[in-house]
Amino acid sequence: MAVLRSSPVRVLDDRDVPAALELLARDPVANVFVQSRVESGGLDPWRLGAEMWGHVVDGELAALCYSGANLVPVAADADAVSAFSDRARRQGRRCSSIVGPEEMVAPMWRALEPAWGGARDVRPSQPLMAIDKPALAPMN
Repeated sequence: MAVLRSSPVRVLDDRDVPAALELLARDPVANVFVQSRVESGGLDPWRLGAEMWGHVVDGELAALCYSGANLVPVAADADAVSAFSDRARRQGRRCSSIVGPEEMVAPMWRALEPAWGGARDVRPSQPLMAIDKPALAPMN
C-alpha cells in the first residue's frame, strides 16, 4: 500500500503575510525585491503577479520561494531548496531566471537543469550593495 504524505511546500495567501514579512525582514538587503512585492501586493497570486511558495517545517513558515518571471528563494536551507526544486520541476519551466544568494540558487539550478535544459548564463557572483549612511548625491 502506498503511503501518502503531504508536501512541505504550499502556495501562500494573504493570511500568511505577517509570517512572510517576518521571514523577509531577517535579511532586508537580500530580500528587498520579494519584500517590496509582498508589501505592495500581498500574497494573493493575482495581485502579486506570481505564486509565493512557503516551506513549512513543524507548522511554521521556514522559507519562501517567489515563483513568477524569476524564481527567488528566501531563507532556504537544503531541505527547502530540494522541496522548491521538486515543485518547480513538476510544474515545468515558467521562469527566465533563478535569482538570489548563490548558496540557494546553485543547488536549485543543479536540481532543475536536467529537466529544464542548459542555462543561457550562470553568474555565481552577484554582489548586493547597500549604503548605511545618507547618499552623497541628491536622489530624485
